[in-house]
Amino acid sequence: MNENKIVSLRMERQHLTHKADESEYISLYRDLQPGQNVYWNGFGAPPSLTFRADFDDIEFNRLRQANRSLLKGRFVGGNLGWIMKDDFELFACLFCKMLDKPTEKQLVIKRTDRA
Repeated sequence: MNENKIVSLRMERQHLTHKADESEYISLYRDLQPGQNVYWNGFGAPPSLTFRADFDDIEFNRLRQANRSLLKGRFVGGNLGWIMKDDFELFACLFCKMLDKPTEKQLVIKRTDRA
């Protein structure tokens, strides 16, 4: 496969050549999460995949925030991001921060958690 075809397929998959409908958008968002707030939208504003949706994705994500389909967390160096509720456990494992000095109670919880 030639390099131009590969680039073309990547751009298509990322919805850079055509806009995504809602189901395609959800799939794309899952691949690109954690979604970041757009810097000019303000703190706590919904994330956006700019120029990739054929609908108002900021309002769409605002509704997903309201019904708790998108959850806020701190990822990658403490940056805020929004993840889909279904992937919460995966991200909790990927981005957990190890305790430097766990208390005795935390050590007991850790031991019983593995049992």
